[in-house]
Amino acid sequence: MMVGMPEVQMELAVRDEQRTQVDDVMRELEEQMRASFGSINFQELQSLSEEDRQKRFADNRKKTDEATRQADDKLGKILDARQRERLSQLRVQREGVAAFGRPDVANQLGLSDEQKAKIRGIDEAARPQFGGPGGPMGQERKLVKDFDKDGDQQLNA
Repeated sequence: MMVGMPEVQMELAVRDEQRTQVDDVMRELEEQMRASFGSINFQELQSLSEEDRQKRFADNRKKTDEATRQADDKLGKILDARQRERLSQLRVQREGVAAFGRPDVANQLGLSDEQKAKIRGIDEAARPQFGGPGGPMGQERKLVKDFDKDGDQQLNA
C-alpha cells in the first residue's frame, strides 16, 4: 500500500503519532498478504484446469481485497480528511487507466455503462498476455528451443 512509502507519508504530512499507527496497519496487512499468498501451491496450480486455476486466483483475490479494505478502514480513522483525499488522488494517479474501473472513480466522473465498457476493453488490451503451451510464452520457448537446436543465429517462426 502506498501509504507505507516514506515519500507518500511526506506528501501527506503524516505526523509521528500517525506514522506509528500507519506502520502497525501496514505490518498487519503484510502478514495477511503473506499468509494469503503463502497458501498458494504453485506446483499444484499447474495440474489444475484453467477454470479451477482461475477460481483459486479469484478466491485469493477476494481475501486480499478484504484485507486491503480493512486496512483502508483503519487508515481512514488514522488520517485526517485532507490526507485521505490526497492519498486517494495519489492512488488514482498510480493506477492509471485501471482506476476508471473502480466504482468510486467511475461514479465520481459520471461514466456511462458504454464508457465503462470501452475503458475495460482498453485496460484488458493493455495487460500482458500469458499463456500455456502454444500461447505467447509457449511461442517464446519454442523459438528459443529452435534456436538452440539449430545452433545458428536464425530463429524459426
